[in-house]
Amino acid sequence: MNTGDSLIHTNPTLGHGVALGLRTAQHLAAHADTVAADPAGYHAWTVRELRPVFDAQVTGDRTVGERLAEGAPPSDHRAAALAACAFDDPVVMRARAQVRHLVHPPAEAYGTDEVERHLTAWLTAHPEFTPGHDGPTRAEWEAVVAAPPPYAVEPSASSG
Repeated sequence: MNTGDSLIHTNPTLGHGVALGLRTAQHLAAHADTVAADPAGYHAWTVRELRPVFDAQVTGDRTVGERLAEGAPPSDHRAAALAACAFDDPVVMRARAQVRHLVHPPAEAYGTDEVERHLTAWLTAHPEFTPGHDGPTRAEWEAVVAAPPPYAVEPSASSG
């Protein structure tokens, strides 16, 4: 049975690799007999429990990639507002924490009527909110990584 990166791997931006590996290991340890007897059932478990996390990461990576390529802010106003709202609203922050800590997939954590009401109220209270992004634009990033270091880099005494 596969586990860890041999089963599923994500972009490390969210740090889910170890958590997914541990979650899989827990499942295998608790169900070793049934998993060995029914590998298709194990596959169904991975699709049901792990695939939503993987798909959410792929969607997030695609969104960030498009933003960096085009220099445009996120196109989904409500999805972009979730992150900003979470810092002001404990209900939305709880949903965000559930996603970040792999308790629930995004659609389940953010898809409740309670989160929807709180996000709608936050957007009403913040009509000036416009989706944006933290960090440099693509051009700014490329300029930073292409520039020489701001200090002299000398070989260390131990490298000789």
